[in-house]
Amino acid sequence: MPPETELNINESVKNPIEFVKEVAKYFMDFLETDFHKRRYPKRSIKLRNDDNLLVGLNLHKYPSFYNLVWKAINHAFDKDVIKSIDKGTHKTNIPNNLIDIIKLQVDKLSKDDLLNIINLISSDIEKNAVLYKDDFGRALNSTLDNASKFLISELTLPFVNNLIKPIEDLGMGDEDTIYLMEEELTSVLVRICEDEISEILKLIIAKNEIDIASRLIKVFELNDVQQKIINFFENFKVNDFFSELFEMDRNCGILDKQEFYLYFCDITFNKNKFPIFYIPFNLIKDQDSFNIEFDSQVFINKKALEFIVQEYNAEKGTQGGLKLISERIIYLAEEPDFKKYVQSVIIEIVNFFGLDKPINISNSEKQSSKSLSIRISNSCYFCLFDKSDEALVNDYEDILKDLSEGTGILSEGFNKLIGSFIHDNPKPFNEEVEVEWDNSETSEKLVYPSPIPLNSEQRQILSAINRKDCKYITAEGPPGTGKSHTITAIVCNAILKNQSVLVLSDKKEALDVVEDKITETMNNVRVDEKFQNPLLRLGKTGNTYSQILSNTSIQNITTHFRAVRNNLSDLEKNIDRSE
Repeated sequence: MPPETELNINESVKNPIEFVKEVAKYFMDFLETDFHKRRYPKRSIKLRNDDNLLVGLNLHKYPSFYNLVWKAINHAFDKDVIKSIDKGTHKTNIPNNLIDIIKLQVDKLSKDDLLNIINLISSDIEKNAVLYKDDFGRALNSTLDNASKFLISELTLPFVNNLIKPIEDLGMGDEDTIYLMEEELTSVLVRICEDEISEILKLIIAKNEIDIASRLIKVFELNDVQQKIINFFENFKVNDFFSELFEMDRNCGILDKQEFYLYFCDITFNKNKFPIFYIPFNLIKDQDSFNIEFDSQVFINKKALEFIVQEYNAEKGTQGGLKLISERIIYLAEEPDFKKYVQSVIIEIVNFFGLDKPINISNSEKQSSKSLSIRISNSCYFCLFDKSDEALVNDYEDILKDLSEGTGILSEGFNKLIGSFIHDNPKPFNEEVEVEWDNSETSEKLVYPSPIPLNSEQRQILSAINRKDCKYITAEGPPGTGKSHTITAIVCNAILKNQSVLVLSDKKEALDVVEDKITETMNNVRVDEKFQNPLLRLGKTGNTYSQILSNTSIQNITTHFRAVRNNLSDLEKNIDRSE
């Protein structure tokens, strides 16, 4: 335990609540900073993890969605502002560094390059004017088709080929993107000379003598072509937000215990970037769209801000802190003016660190404010982060709040838990359980009334659970050693004693395994497949609550009970005979 969290044992006896608070703060600090591994707070902004998986998106890449996000923030995440993210709706422009490369390439275009294309088009106009002298429409279509081919082979294709590697390196597109780029750029260039080609064809078919190349040179002028190309790429849309979000959603399934968060406003200190605010959200895929549901509470990244304040004060030799971040959780239903509150936090940060200019959250245009060591911006991100850590931090936050107020079942239970270890020194039962097992008859060891097979270690755990004063039991071992099987045995043992059981885990996958094992076991002892197992999975979409309490289920239970009651003596005799 770090020195700042240590308390004198005598002091803890005098004031146990303060000691329990320190314990809660200790675990909360561990979850937020992982202090035995790192110095900086864990919740920072990362776009890719150590395995190069996409775990974050800078929403400024997608201006249309970025503006929607700020509209949602300013309306306290009203559910009607952002309902879904549809495929192809939000796309990003080519970044400025690639535009700079394109401009350098455009500068290399010469009049000779264009003259070569003009000569090819001129020859084709003459040919088509003769071949289709009686059909102007056909002559024009044939000439424009061939003009496109000349532009692709002589200009567009070589130009775009030089951009393939930078585009791939930036992860901004695939073969389809490159093909679309070639087609659309060619169409832009054809439109420059389309009207002039039409006029030239009319004059030639009408037997007028004209200098085709000279007329095309006037409209296909180098500066104009160069500007058209630059404008095209500056407005060309590449990445689809839906596609990148699809990749993140897939990675969320691959990674353990991850949840989606919207980070809004960031603060950078010593090249480490942290969100200032964040809110969890659910992402539900529906064919070619994602439905999005924001949580009812927003969080302030209190640990990161306190860390930066601490480092800043040490560096400057100053004291003080940020007053408005005293509360980590903002309950949207209880905050009368959420927009005003967010703005006030940003203003306080700007003033405290002496940053160069204010940031107005009513304006969604990209803004930043900085000093020599600290920078904040109004950038927004979608990121994945450990869900269980956040849930546990919230629990410790509630415990600390309840302890300060002197109320709450959660703090009372935590207080008793810590107190039992500090003051009561829990009695070990290992030796008693082992002696009891060793003294058991062979028949008792081999036969046990359980719907699932149990080994000696699992039987001893059940024996410990049945002891009145045995409050804490730890079963540990590597994967595949029977921990989930043991939990299933504990649950079934409780059910046989007409008890209710709550199974908790910070991992969804662990609960999935235990739920499946319990369901399978209960199904094996049912006489009727239509019998509804009384297993309620909390926090799971489509849980069985309504089925458990339905009239049909209750009627089946009643019928089943009456049938067993009438044959109970025979059933008990069969159990004794089997044993």
